[in-house]
Amino acid sequence: VPSPFEPLTEQGRAATRAVVRETHRQILRLVAERRHLTSEKARYLGDGRIYTGSQALANGLVDAIGGETEARHWLAQKRDISESFPIQDVRINRGTTCS
Repeated sequence: VPSPFEPLTEQGRAATRAVVRETHRQILRLVAERRHLTSEKARYLGDGRIYTGSQALANGLVDAIGGETEARHWLAQKRDISESFPIQDVRINRGTTCS
């Protein structure tokens, strides 16, 4: 429980809620640690809101705003990865079904 093949019980709902809460706590710990934020600020920012790029930048959630060109430049500068490193677009065909 919970199972996609059975009705959701209160026990299943409680189990799901516990997993979601623990996952949320783990994510907040990682964000605080990796973005050098206090636990309080990570909790404040991690309440489910969405942010624009400029808001995320102002709150310390991202280092910069940009696209592929800027990302390639960053990788070259910070990780010594060639800016001409080949990329591959991945397309998912959602029209197929599994059997």
